[in-house]
Amino acid sequence: MTITNEVRSRLIGTSIVESSSQMKISKTSLLTIVFGMVISQAGWLIAGIALLRIVYVDKWHFIREDQTASLGLLVGLSALFLAAGVAKGWAIARALEKEKVVRGRLLKVEVDRSGEDTEYRMTFAYTNAAGSQQSLLVERQRKDLVPGDEVSVLIDERTGEGLLELDLPGGTMFANFQGTQPIDPKVFLRILVVPILALAPLLGLVPSVAVTLQPLAASTEMWLVCGWSVVVQIIWMFANRRHFTFKATNIGRCCAK
Repeated sequence: MTITNEVRSRLIGTSIVESSSQMKISKTSLLTIVFGMVISQAGWLIAGIALLRIVYVDKWHFIREDQTASLGLLVGLSALFLAAGVAKGWAIARALEKEKVVRGRLLKVEVDRSGEDTEYRMTFAYTNAAGSQQSLLVERQRKDLVPGDEVSVLIDERTGEGLLELDLPGGTMFANFQGTQPIDPKVFLRILVVPILALAPLLGLVPSVAVTLQPLAASTEMWLVCGWSVVVQIIWMFANRRHFTFKATNIGRCCAK
């Protein structure tokens, strides 16, 4: 991305305006946004459980019906989560195309434990295109920054909301959506493992697989044998949970310094 205006300063409270130009989100980038969020990953996980029920409960009766939720509930939840992920991802993709990205330097971190979850109020500072210094208050549920750190922030000046680059899905960067850097293949690996494993129960439709599992049908561990893919999905989501945290952060604009 071409830097249209750059202001440098030695003061700790200032930073560099990266650009106010618009990004153009490709179809590939859009998929990483939509399927890289926690809610989308959860939707695929539930879809995998629904397929597990269809194949191993309703068709082969390898698992007792009372050991899993109703098919209608599973399908409904999966569709709801995936639809919410698509809607949220589409909205953020549009924001990426319209809003500007700046570099903000973290000044201080305050802890708020008044709510159900602990929140960290991070005050950033940056220099706008006019050369005046501005402050941003970002509320997050992760404390992975220390004062003095500089990060890229997507700012929506109309709504007062923004998004830290650290909260993009799968370890992507704003440069990936600006087209200046290709998306790392590791990003696709992190995001696609859960959707691919959601389809694994379809292997049970192969007669040879069903015949192999049939002798174990009466076993108490049958759910685990048939549902290995669900177990792997859960482990993968937990191990990579920080890469799936993707939501707009609340930013309050302070007056110019």
